[in-house]
Amino acid sequence: MSSVNITMPKLGEAMTEGILLRWHVNEGDAFHEGDILAEIEADKANMEIEAQFDGVVMKLCAAPGGAAPVDGLLAIVRREPETGVEPG
Repeated sequence: MSSVNITMPKLGEAMTEGILLRWHVNEGDAFHEGDILAEIEADKANMEIEAQFDGVVMKLCAAPGGAAPVDGLLAIVRREPETGVEPG
């Protein structure tokens, strides 16, 4: 198991920061690949941050309504090992 940083994605060439609109998870929550972790706003467009793997939220580092620079830390998650079992 390893920790992974979730950062503010760059959604356009001119984008320097985005706004975290809402978390869909809390610290300690387990999530699965494909789950929506958060919603962000950049240049008048909203986007969802989708989990790329199964894991657990260790720490939320950004508060809703706040701006974060591109590549700025939003959350730290722990990657869970693949078990080959479908999530229930």
